[in-house]
Amino acid sequence: MQVTRGRAQCRTRPATHRLLGAVLLSFIVVTAASCATQVFPVEKEPVHGESAWGVYLVSDDDPSYSTASATAIDRLPEQGYHHLAFGVELACDQGSAAALGKPDSTIAVAVYFSSEANADAFDTAYSDQYGDSVVGVANVTTFCLD
Repeated sequence: MQVTRGRAQCRTRPATHRLLGAVLLSFIVVTAASCATQVFPVEKEPVHGESAWGVYLVSDDDPSYSTASATAIDRLPEQGYHHLAFGVELACDQGSAAALGKPDSTIAVAVYFSSEANADAFDTAYSDQYGDSVVGVANVTTFCLD
């Protein structure tokens, strides 16, 4: 799996204090073992009529769609994603509506990958990094791109 950048989430041990003469020194220890880097796989640029694995971050049947979609759109470039679909109708991603159990007219924010493994890795990394679950993952044929 190819990897774009990830953010390290580190836990620290409690501060220790030492008195050195009249100076109180505080130490916070961060070790490599306490850091878990989120792995964000490389996206696939969607091409009209080609197969891809779409990860759908938010859909317009969510009452907070406006805010949630803006948040997702802001987050994706932070992780190196530039070929995202925002405001895509599921009918344009053939197979997505059935896989997600939503009508074809549903509007969503999506990012695409070349394999199911990469789509699942993104799902996990995104959820771990931001605490938000995705709408779902679907193997699709992308249209509406010409």
